[in-house]
Amino acid sequence: MTKAATAAVSSEDLAATSPRELLDRLLADGAAPTPNLGRGELVAAAMAHRLARGEALQGAGVLEVLPEGFGFLRSAAFDFEASPHDPFVSPSQVRSLNLKSGHRLRGPLRAPRGNERFFALTHVDRVHEAAPDDLHGTLAFAARTAVVGRRPLGVAPQSPALRALAELAPWCRGQRILAVCPPGFARLPFLCDLALALHAADATLRVHLAAIDQRPEDLAGARARLSGAAGVSVAGTTFDQGQARHVGFAELALAQAQRDVEQGHDVVLLFDSLTAQARAAQRSEAASGRWLCPGLDVQAVVAGKRLFAAARECAEGGSLTVLATAIADPESAPDRTVLAEFRHCGNSEIVVDPDLLGATAIPFDPAATRTRPEDDSRTAANRTKAAAYRQALAAAAPAARADVPPPTA
Repeated sequence: MTKAATAAVSSEDLAATSPRELLDRLLADGAAPTPNLGRGELVAAAMAHRLARGEALQGAGVLEVLPEGFGFLRSAAFDFEASPHDPFVSPSQVRSLNLKSGHRLRGPLRAPRGNERFFALTHVDRVHEAAPDDLHGTLAFAARTAVVGRRPLGVAPQSPALRALAELAPWCRGQRILAVCPPGFARLPFLCDLALALHAADATLRVHLAAIDQRPEDLAGARARLSGAAGVSVAGTTFDQGQARHVGFAELALAQAQRDVEQGHDVVLLFDSLTAQARAAQRSEAASGRWLCPGLDVQAVVAGKRLFAAARECAEGGSLTVLATAIADPESAPDRTVLAEFRHCGNSEIVVDPDLLGATAIPFDPAATRTRPEDDSRTAANRTKAAAYRQALAAAAPAARADVPPPTA
C-alpha cells in the first residue's frame, strides 16, 4: 500500500468495512486479534494495528458533544451508536472551534496513551468540507432567519403513488410535512422511495433518512437500497435498544441536518416516527407530573416538536425540509394525542387511508392529502388542474386510481 493510499484511510472507512473482511486483513497481516471480538472491537483492533505499524490513520465521523464538554466522532455505519473505535475529541478542540453536535470532522488519529481508553484526534483538519480557518463566516442555524419557502421541492414521479403525491401535496424547500400513517403501513419502504425520488429530482439535495425503533432487517434493507445514491444517507435504531438511545439518536440526526444547512446546503430530513420518539421520551425521561392524556407526559412531545419546528428556509442561505411520520392508531389514546399535537403545525399533510392498504398503488386519501393553500407555490391555473385531478382520484375505484392521468403543465 502506498503512503498516499494509507493516509487516505479513515476510521469511518474501516467502520464501513465488513467484519469478515477486517478480520481477514488482520490475519493476513500477521496480527493475532483477540477471539470473539464484536464489530466495534474489531474496527478498534484494525485501527490499533495500523497505528502500531506506523501507518497514518484519519479520524472521521459525526461529532457528538457530551455534557462534560468533550466529544466523540460517531460513525454512520454504526448508526451513530457509541463504539470502542470512536475517536475522542478533547474539550480544548471543541472550545477553540466552537464545535457542535452534528459537525462532520476529519483529522489525524493517535493511539491511546498510558491509562487512556480511546483513540484521540490530534487536531481538526476539516469541518465538513472546509478548513477550520474558513469557518469564521459561518452563522449558526439557530441564528438564521426563517422565511417563507417559495423554492419548489421536486419529487421525481417514479411510481403512481409518487406521481399522485406530487400533484396532491406539492412542497417547497424549508417546509414541514406530516405523514399520517396507519399502524400497518410500510413506512420505511415509502421513505426510501421518497428519498430516491427527491435525489432523482435534484442531486444537490442532502437527504437524511433517520428511523427509530425499527426491525434490524428493515434498517439493513433500507441501507442497502440507498447505498448507491450519493448525498442520501440512512441511519436508525432498532427496537431492542434502550429508550434513551432512540431519543439521543433523533437529536443527533437533527443536529447533523442543521450543521449541513449552516454550510449552505438544502437538506431534507425524513424521520420515522414522531410517535416512537414520544414513546421513547415518555419512558426514558423524568415525569413532569403534567399529562396530555393518561400515560403521556407533556414533556414527551417536546423533542419531537423541536425536530418538526426546525424546518425552515433560511434568509442567509440553505434550507431544512422535515418530513416526519406519525401513527394514527384509533385504539391507542397516547398515539392519538401525539398525532393531535402535530396536526395543523405543518405546511403539508400526507394521509394514508387504512382502508386502501394493499388494495391500490395509490394509498393516499385524495381529500385529506394536501398542502395548505397559502403554502402552495403553484399558479392559480395549476392549482385548478390539481383540484380536478384530486376529484378524479376520489371518484375512481381504488384499483383504478393509478390509471387516472395527472394534469398537464
